[in-house]
Amino acid sequence: MNTTDCCPKCLLPATYPGIRIENGSCNFCKSFVKPEIDYLGEEQLKKDVEEILAQYPDRNPDYDVAVGFSGGMDSTWLLWYATQKLNLRAVAFTMRHKYMPAHTMDNIKNVAKLLGVDVIFFDNPYLKENAEHFVKTWAAHPTAAGLIGFCSGCRYGLSEILYQELAKHKIHILFSGFNQYEDTNYRVDSVMLNPNKPSKMGLVLGYGKEIATNPRYLTAPGRLAFQFKEFAGDKKFAKVRGLENRDLPIDERSYLGVTELYPFYNYINWNKKEALSVLKELGWQKGPDANQAWRSDCELGLIRQYYYRRILGFNDQEVKRAHMLRNKQITLDDPGTIEETDVEVIRRILKESFDLDFNEIEERIKRINKE
Repeated sequence: MNTTDCCPKCLLPATYPGIRIENGSCNFCKSFVKPEIDYLGEEQLKKDVEEILAQYPDRNPDYDVAVGFSGGMDSTWLLWYATQKLNLRAVAFTMRHKYMPAHTMDNIKNVAKLLGVDVIFFDNPYLKENAEHFVKTWAAHPTAAGLIGFCSGCRYGLSEILYQELAKHKIHILFSGFNQYEDTNYRVDSVMLNPNKPSKMGLVLGYGKEIATNPRYLTAPGRLAFQFKEFAGDKKFAKVRGLENRDLPIDERSYLGVTELYPFYNYINWNKKEALSVLKELGWQKGPDANQAWRSDCELGLIRQYYYRRILGFNDQEVKRAHMLRNKQITLDDPGTIEETDVEVIRRILKESFDLDFNEIEERIKRINKE
């Protein structure tokens, strides 16, 4: 895409849902006010951990905290941060699933061994069940809106199954690698009936339109019901986890006796250079099939990101870059590169995991674009 089709300040493309570019800027840049985030700092994080642990005298005697460890860039840095900077006794919890690349499992085992950290694996059958239905259904009528269903089941694993596992092991603190620069609404907005006026009703009507244009969704009503249940659960957890209200008291964020903390969201500012430096120190290897370091831990993620760019002209990389430009973590003089996943990788994953033909999907996308 030519840069003239993008916002000159944040480089978001004109295809971004709800964007309006005029007079040298987009509406998002014009309304942006750099948040004066008062990061609480490492000492406060340590105090909060101690405060939570003190509430549970019968807690697991071997571990202070759990780290949600996918094997990707942010969770690897977080595991290092918890053990090396905070000197906490951390245990890694990893959701094992069909779409985890072999190199990701190698990174998980190698990093954990180097840091002397135990890894507890748990399985999520809902991801495979839902992915097979939603990916194949989407392939019959490939749209940007339909991509939102690809990871159905994954969110449930991270919001329900993981918490159940933590409670079973009597671990009461979960560290998550979510950070300020990953906050984005474009996936949901691409489903909205009118992305310029996002609303709950607009989302329902927009998804209803997606189902109406692709009736194959209705062949598995149980999968649709599960997806709506999962989405509703996400909204509940947004408050429990303190994402919608970062000042929510810690004792009000507990679910099943587990409190989720966000070191890179509430306590210290996420920094890409520091993250990459730690990964290099740990010998973390980017997989041969993925250029995006932060999306190399799930093949479903690779497919979804590829098709967001194919259909909309951008994916998470452009959105994260826009956030970093507005927050002056990077500049227009050196905004970094936008990395592409090789088409042959997408072709292989579609065929091996879903028995889908890349060329047929491509023809359907071209036909829909002409309609």
